[in-house]
Amino acid sequence: MANRRTLWYCEAITWDVCPHCAGHFDEATIDTVSVSDYPWFAAIGCESSTLVTFGLRCQRCGVSFRMPAFYYVLTRPPTIAFFHDHDIDYRSLELEYGSYSWTWETIPREDGVPVRLVIDDELLEIELDRTLETRSYRRTARE
Repeated sequence: MANRRTLWYCEAITWDVCPHCAGHFDEATIDTVSVSDYPWFAAIGCESSTLVTFGLRCQRCGVSFRMPAFYYVLTRPPTIAFFHDHDIDYRSLELEYGSYSWTWETIPREDGVPVRLVIDDELLEIELDRTLETRSYRRTARE
């Protein structure tokens, strides 16, 4: 049940809809945090020492929260197709408790953030711009 709620939040947010009041968000802020400050990020497959997060604040109700950038791409079509091609139903992702079937990392850049998802020997990289729109994506063999 908690996983379904997390995916519902992710989907609502990617549509620029507040999951609390259906309002819209102010422009996102992008920050980098240390994974060591948030041990559960390492537990859910983060492969780097830093993590890119987005901060969002609802214009209507004022609720604000911060979420990892990789959550933002989970409901994007390239990600759903990537998981599907590896026999993983994105609706059953182990978001709160981690997964041994896939890993992820985010890399901070001034103009946005690439999110990398890895399954077996394949890599999906989705690049988000500062407005959280998908700038590009590509699938390649993992180096």
